[in-house]
Amino acid sequence: MTAFLIQSTLTWAASLVLYFLVLRKTTFFTLNRWYLLFTLLFGLGANFLAEVLQPWAFTNTKTLVFGVLPEINFGGSPQTVETSSWSWIKMVYILGLLFFTFRLAFGLYRIFQFYVDGLKEKYNGYTLIRHPKITSPFSFFGWIFLQSNEKDPQELLPIIEHEKMHIRMGHSIDLLSLEILNCLFWFQPLIRLYKKALKETHEFLADEKVSKSWSAEAYIKMLIAPYTSASEPDFVSPFYQSEIKNRIHMLNHNRSNRKQLFFYLLSPVILGTLAMLFSSFTAPSKAMEKEYGINRDTLPQNKGMMVPPPPPPPPPPPSKKAGAKDRVAPPPPPPPPAPVAPVAPADAVAPEAPIDAMMAPPPPPPPPPPSREKGWGIPASQADEMPRFPGCENVGDAKERETCAHQKMMSFIASEMKYPEKARKNGTQGQVIAVFTVNTEGYIENLSIESEPGDGTGDEVKKIIAKMNQMPQRWIPAKKDGKKVAAVMTLPVNFWLDSKK
Repeated sequence: MTAFLIQSTLTWAASLVLYFLVLRKTTFFTLNRWYLLFTLLFGLGANFLAEVLQPWAFTNTKTLVFGVLPEINFGGSPQTVETSSWSWIKMVYILGLLFFTFRLAFGLYRIFQFYVDGLKEKYNGYTLIRHPKITSPFSFFGWIFLQSNEKDPQELLPIIEHEKMHIRMGHSIDLLSLEILNCLFWFQPLIRLYKKALKETHEFLADEKVSKSWSAEAYIKMLIAPYTSASEPDFVSPFYQSEIKNRIHMLNHNRSNRKQLFFYLLSPVILGTLAMLFSSFTAPSKAMEKEYGINRDTLPQNKGMMVPPPPPPPPPPPSKKAGAKDRVAPPPPPPPPAPVAPVAPADAVAPEAPIDAMMAPPPPPPPPPPSREKGWGIPASQADEMPRFPGCENVGDAKERETCAHQKMMSFIASEMKYPEKARKNGTQGQVIAVFTVNTEGYIENLSIESEPGDGTGDEVKKIIAKMNQMPQRWIPAKKDGKKVAAVMTLPVNFWLDSKK
């Protein structure tokens, strides 16, 4: 929801800036109407569009994929504070929603009351309703409302023609839709700016059409007639209530040059750029929700860090002497150095050495740790069996082993991890997302921190995960098609400070 609000606000703000600075001054009223409606809808769908554009976003080389381990919460619990805050926010939102919905419903009720109680005259394409409580002419869908004691019928003709234009062009649909959006997003002032701009554009459109059949002087004279009402609902098209000065100015304004159509081309450029930026910022946040295939070429080369395998285990302790239970036998002395053979004379024949006296060849060096050149592995979720933390091999079925492994991993992390002092001092909280590979030998490599709140939280998580390579037992590798495979994992760790402390 936060991402949606940010993206829609930025989209609407950028679109309205372009409109009020440039497009509002043009006489392309039809284009302006569709521009406002399109950008309004674009802002509502910006979040969805950002997800669609993710594969082409600027961050399409970011590591996004991985099998996700359960979240680990470390430190205090934020649930109480967050729940309390969200409860108040929800309560305020619901109160605002109820208020604006009631206002909309009351406005609709008044219109229907005018229709039911008024004197109706049906014409081709519209119905004229007269009612004594109507103080200013207005239209709503196929209805035109006038005061019962309205003046000379001849003077009503341009007014009726004006309202007929609103009906023909479907302006009531625009305004009612905006009013519904205003109920849902009552806290969003940009919706009200859209409503103001659209109502003004509707009046410009109707004035432009009607003024072609009437002299400009007579039509302007009618506009400045002494009608001063503000009692009609916001979602109708009142004749006298708009900004008369702007309407008169537009009636006398010269037609805009076609070169000014260039400014409308700025809109797709601005909206397209915003959509790509939104998708770039959306991609990392969706890493926990969607999984994609990866390969070495799509991974950042400076992010990966291979954790070295643990040192070889120490030799077993020497046995204790019989009868001396409290004494530990000293370690055996080091083997004597190999004897150096004396130098024989040149003409001497070397005696044949016995076979058992020959020195055994030195043991081969241990194999090197797995290299990044072998790749990062497949996403763990694509394996038949995901990697498991060790210690649960003898537990019942696969599901029980997985649950047991998660519990043991969380116990290990909780016992080893400390809240960084700098983070505690600065009140730093948030989520660390660690990514690593469990190779076919059960070692952890390619360890990296994809996101963190800072102040040492990421380093602490990296240190604890690296310690897993020094455990007596190693991770149980993932399996696919019956074979061990390297698999990439994601581990989210939440750092929270207890608000009571």
